[in-house]
Amino acid sequence: MRKKIIIFLLFLSVVSFGEEFKGSYEEGYIEININKKIKYPFFPIYMDYSLEEPYVGVMNLFALTMARGMKIDREKKMIYGRLGEVDYKFYYGDTKYISKEEDIYIRGNDLSQVFKLASYEWNTETYLMKVKTKFKTPYEIYLEQEERLKGLGADDEEDIDEKDVYYQERKLFTLGVLRPRYSNFNVEDEEGTFSARYETHLLYGDFTTTGFIHPDAYFGYTALRYNEILGDKSIIIGDANMRSYEFLGSKRLTGIAIQDWNGAGDIEVGQTSIRGFAPFNSNIELYRNGSLYDFTRVGEDGSYTFENINIQGYSDIYTIKIYDFDGSIEVRQVSMMSGNKILKKGEIDYGLLIGTHRDFNEEEEVIDIEKKEVEGNIEASYGLTNNLTMGFDYINDLTEKRIGTENYNFPTELIGLNLYYTTGAVKYPTYFEFSEIYDIEHEGDENRYSHMGKVRQRLGRNILSLEGYMYNDFTAFLEDYKNRYIADWRGVINNYLGYNLRYDNIDKFGFTEEYASAGIYQNKNRISHELGVSYPFSEDYGTNRLYYNYSNSNIEIYDTNLNFIFQIDSDFQDFEDETKLKVALKTAENKNFRGGTFLKYNSKDEYEAGLEARYKVSSWLEIIGDLIHDEDETNYNIGVDMEKTIILEKLFISNSNPSPDRSWMEGKVFMDDNNNGKYDDEEALLEGVEVKVGRKKGITGVDGLYFIDDISSYEVKKFEVSIETLDPMLEPANEKKHIKLYPATGGHMDVPIQVISVIMGDLEFRGETVDGVKFFPIISQLYVQLKTLDGKVVMEQRLEPEGFFMLEKVLPGNYILEMDYRGEGELNFEEKAKKLNIKLDKYGSYYEDYNFKVISYKKD
Repeated sequence: MRKKIIIFLLFLSVVSFGEEFKGSYEEGYIEININKKIKYPFFPIYMDYSLEEPYVGVMNLFALTMARGMKIDREKKMIYGRLGEVDYKFYYGDTKYISKEEDIYIRGNDLSQVFKLASYEWNTETYLMKVKTKFKTPYEIYLEQEERLKGLGADDEEDIDEKDVYYQERKLFTLGVLRPRYSNFNVEDEEGTFSARYETHLLYGDFTTTGFIHPDAYFGYTALRYNEILGDKSIIIGDANMRSYEFLGSKRLTGIAIQDWNGAGDIEVGQTSIRGFAPFNSNIELYRNGSLYDFTRVGEDGSYTFENINIQGYSDIYTIKIYDFDGSIEVRQVSMMSGNKILKKGEIDYGLLIGTHRDFNEEEEVIDIEKKEVEGNIEASYGLTNNLTMGFDYINDLTEKRIGTENYNFPTELIGLNLYYTTGAVKYPTYFEFSEIYDIEHEGDENRYSHMGKVRQRLGRNILSLEGYMYNDFTAFLEDYKNRYIADWRGVINNYLGYNLRYDNIDKFGFTEEYASAGIYQNKNRISHELGVSYPFSEDYGTNRLYYNYSNSNIEIYDTNLNFIFQIDSDFQDFEDETKLKVALKTAENKNFRGGTFLKYNSKDEYEAGLEARYKVSSWLEIIGDLIHDEDETNYNIGVDMEKTIILEKLFISNSNPSPDRSWMEGKVFMDDNNNGKYDDEEALLEGVEVKVGRKKGITGVDGLYFIDDISSYEVKKFEVSIETLDPMLEPANEKKHIKLYPATGGHMDVPIQVISVIMGDLEFRGETVDGVKFFPIISQLYVQLKTLDGKVVMEQRLEPEGFFMLEKVLPGNYILEMDYRGEGELNFEEKAKKLNIKLDKYGSYYEDYNFKVISYKKD
């Protein structure tokens, strides 16, 4: 059996005395791997078998990497030429080498010495060779260019041929998907809550509604959404989240909206808060740089809030994880830098929401100072340059504020002009934003203008942030202060350590409050330490406090990942009476069991401790238990949470869809005996064939049917049949290689299977058989291509040194077989391309003697 060679490049600096090798050696072939990109199984070498040392032809090596114009000066023992944009000179006189007419063969161990390789390793056990260079070879550059031309579009995303994609048909109406739910967190004393979520295709759009049935009946979030009509915008009829200035808070209106669509829901980032919407009763966790920072649960209105977030650095990565009942997890990344407001020159962004506020079973009454039948906002932005964007906002709504024990809705009508600027990718980038807001509503107010500005200046690994807020009378009433100025300086000391300094000046209608804070933190391996102090300039509005936060998301016990939080906040002057402590331990994601324990304590002997556990009995049933103990009493609850996805048009098919908006794919796998691509009676249905959509899999049953669910919508997914589950002489012949599905409905595609054939041939070089060593620089750059009649390359293969090729797994059809030369000089063929017809055959066929002849070769 022929021995093979791999060259793994570990840097070897081998000192040898230069001389031409005169010993005994033999011609042979090895397998070579260069930079893990260039792989050739029949690379010619000379082998000194007494020492098991290979001698590698440098011109052959250059030819394999498509390096052209390289020359050998045998008198000076120099190899020189141009690789990419750099001129190289290599001296091989200090090596052992074999001189041949066509090439200089250098001992493998000396390659690193001559070419300054990044690494080299010769394995005498496997006779395999891998080489790693310090530069990108011309062949690698060629591969990258080909990849960009063939596989990437203008937006640098994969450009998939539309003909290769199965697009699900939009429909006027489908039966849709229902997900009923019963939740009772205390089965002893409560009746529990019945609710449901329903999604379907309606009027060629995506319809979603949630409803609560018991104990109170009302509709929750309800909307008809049209995506992919206005580019990356959605047209929403129904409930939509209003987006406005932070001081106006969050609101959901029922009406019509045109908004950005990203498929992930809505997140608002404030100065030190994050607000968003998610499915009712979901558990929400906030992670900072991979470590758990805080957690909460979604209320009935679908909203959640994280307040008073201590931002360590603007480059920190904040992640929201939403845990739904079924164990599914949605991950949303949050940007704290706000740089996404910058548009490219000439680019336009816009949004619109017009509707009315609809109460979602609000328990607390809100008093309207003035009624407004219609609320909403309009926003538009335009890129003046690539660095400067101008924006416009108009808001007309009711803004809620609590006064004493009552909540009031105050009429609000504002118009705003916004400017956003960035220096872009410079050494010390600057980001700036400014908003001028005019209060239209309150004509009697003395001051109706608000001015807000932010400047962020990056200085190396440090960021200086300056913020100013000068509010009009109405906004000052909402925020409880007139002006506010913030100076913030934070940065990193090394890859793990960072610091922050902050000064805050608040003008509360003539009375000024000043605060300062400082902190230092360490983030490493999902473990975070944070130590800081806060200092009010007067005891009239606060006390000096010390805080320490510890978070560890890198704990594993019995194959279970845990998140641990420890927080302490204490008064400097009154440690015994003004100390707060919080400890929590929670299980991490993707477990049938989720649980946690917490302890809250303050130095006034007030404490609360608790246990919470959730165990998934099945895909639709979860048992819930909690135990809460404080200084006065102990309470415990046992409850259940039941939820199941029902595909109404497939009531009797089991599915694992965690949410009604997930999709499914189905069809049959069959032997296409007549090559018509369609299933006909009496054609065999195949059992045990694995079909894949992205990472989801399904296996055909005795009826040849596959069913794959839990597929995300609006994403182009790869569709394929696992060839490992087919006979070696069989190949899937489905025309569509990708699919794109829509929410709450499924696609159907049958997969024809056909018998494959093999094409073989040889190359004759100027009337002779090919000398694989002598002509290697030419032969190594010859490829045989199998194309469709319209020129699409179906498969491609590099010729072996002797000129032999074999194309396997060829499906029936009409093709063109063509030679493609990519080396130096010009090859002239007697016949460069051949037409052939691969016929349908029950057992497959071998198509032999498809030979090509080179009649002449002309150097450049």
